[in-house]
Amino acid sequence: DGWPVGPGGHLTQELDQSRLPAPAAPQQFDFHLDMRAPAIDPRLIHLRNPHPADYRLHDGALLLHGRQPLDDPGCGSPTMLCLRQAEFCARAQAVVRTADLSAARAGLSVFQNDCYHNDVYLSRQRDGTIAVGFARSVHDLKLECVRVPAPQAIR
Repeated sequence: DGWPVGPGGHLTQELDQSRLPAPAAPQQFDFHLDMRAPAIDPRLIHLRNPHPADYRLHDGALLLHGRQPLDDPGCGSPTMLCLRQAEFCARAQAVVRTADLSAARAGLSVFQNDCYHNDVYLSRQRDGTIAVGFARSVHDLKLECVRVPAPQAIR
């Protein structure tokens, strides 16, 4: 039927790159945050209005001082730094120092909003040991999928 039609005739699945105004930029999938920098990387964003005193770079590390758990209904501004996912598939890694771990949880979250996120984290238990956990929130269902004692190597 001759569809689709655009300026200059029928459209094809291939594009003549010589007609583009600039060469295509190479894709860059690697991303690294340097915590030895003088300021927190501006590519990191906050959820809601941050309390600046809760975010500090010190001795090559980012120190976060949490106020309230994210799933607390009264949580106005959780201590959380986010990075927008640029690609559908991604791999992330973080180092969490357990010697100073006093938070309920510290780790990584695949976060859509308050009601939809998956979290992998370390937490200090009441007896002082460290546990590794994975939790999922789907609307009002909050499920702790697993929490196990951390291997000796990360204590």
